[in-house]
Amino acid sequence: MSDQQGDSMLNRFNATGWMASYKVNGFTEYRDVHLNAEGYPSHVFDGNRRVSPNDPEGFEEIHPCHRFVQVLPAEPGWRFKYTHKNMDEEVTIPILAWAVDASGDMHPIPFPQSNGYASPSFRADLSYSVIPPDGYEQ
Repeated sequence: MSDQQGDSMLNRFNATGWMASYKVNGFTEYRDVHLNAEGYPSHVFDGNRRVSPNDPEGFEEIHPCHRFVQVLPAEPGWRFKYTHKNMDEEVTIPILAWAVDASGDMHPIPFPQSNGYASPSFRADLSYSVIPPDGYEQ
């Protein structure tokens, strides 16, 4: 599964628009990068310590990611239809809200299915479409 989209933008989001990647036990782990007063990458948290992003073991690089600036409730009737790439079953669920990122793009936030946690859909292993209340699939 890839976390990359287009011009090296991570398919992830946070409050600052930057994440650091680390190779840990053969897996890539991401941490939010916090910025200093001038807006430059300053630190990550390693346990409960603030450290430079390149200090923790396994540091790879700092990536741009989506920075959300607002979340808006979705009008009733909007739906999110997806198919997992490893499955044939198509699933349609209501859209709970829309997340607006710093570039003005809107991302659907589907209603949580099992863990009660709702987040924008950036997963590379999903093929999805958005269906408005009038039913015309986009």
